Amino acid sequence: MSLSRNSRASSFRNSVPSLDESLRFSQEMNPEFKNGLRGFLDYGFTNNLYTDLTLRCQGREFHVHRVVICLQSGYFASACRQAPSSADASVCPAVIDLGEEDNLDHVTAMIHFFYTYDYRIEDIPHFDQLPPYQELVFHVEIYVLAEKYRVMELKKLAWAKFIAQARHQNAWRGFPLILWRILKPIPASDRWLRSSIFSICREHIQELMEDDTFKDTADRTPGFWRELMEYSAPYVGKKYRCTNCRVEFLCEMQPETIGGEMLGRCMNCRETFPLKHWAESIVRDEAEEEERANDHVTIARMSIG
Repeated sequence: MSLSRNSRASSFRNSVPSLDESLRFSQEMNPEFKNGLRGFLDYGFTNNLYTDLTLRCQGREFHVHRVVICLQSGYFASACRQAPSSADASVCPAVIDLGEEDNLDHVTAMIHFFYTYDYRIEDIPHFDQLPPYQELVFHVEIYVLAEKYRVMELKKLAWAKFIAQARHQNAWRGFPLILWRILKPIPASDRWLRSSIFSICREHIQELMEDDTFKDTADRTPGFWRELMEYSAPYVGKKYRCTNCRVEFLCEMQPETIGGEMLGRCMNCRETFPLKHWAESIVRDEAEEEERANDHVTIARMSIG
């Protein structure tokens, strides 16, 4: 059993993108440029000047550019290879109807991402009335949409935004109310986001178990407790204390190569230090270490018996 979990943990660590990599480009783009581009795109989405593809969703049409969309989405690249073309695309551009299944806000966010490498939950109507944990639901829904349309970079970004929101704004406290909504649409085979959710659950399990709603929801979610045991422990990582901001955080440290040196980044202040430095900054929990040692003794005795 432990070998299987270690194997899954190793596979997960090797496949998951760096949180910092997923957020860096979007954050570094000039905000004024991005805001101006959004305004231009909002106009362009409803006017077909210079565009050669139309995406239709719930009655709304988005006039876009194939070279922008297809280079980022395997789904649209495949669809455009089958779509009829016109000698004069400005007069009769190809149309891809997405039907009524997808949420219009989610599709709008995805199209904004195609052009700005970002999406903003602030663009949702009545955003200011949403509690923080509802933002987690939105990021999950974008994550699922990105998987459907095979937009890998959007999937990475939604994953990174979910973790940042849950960990840094304590939105995980809303898990009792949204646990089913954030787990149900994610296939069991998709380990990025599911593993992160279970990792956060385990990290705050004492607080969550004091909430009857969480326990009831977990009981009604098929396989929740089994999956929590199988997957959360290997992915929780270690607890580190940053020597710069003094904040303690629990994570699976993702090394970055900067200037030829392997560095790790603080999840709070984003400062980088050599991996050896982080190894010396691990926070040891004596009670947990003792419990782990007792578990090993128990397993050894069972094996002898």
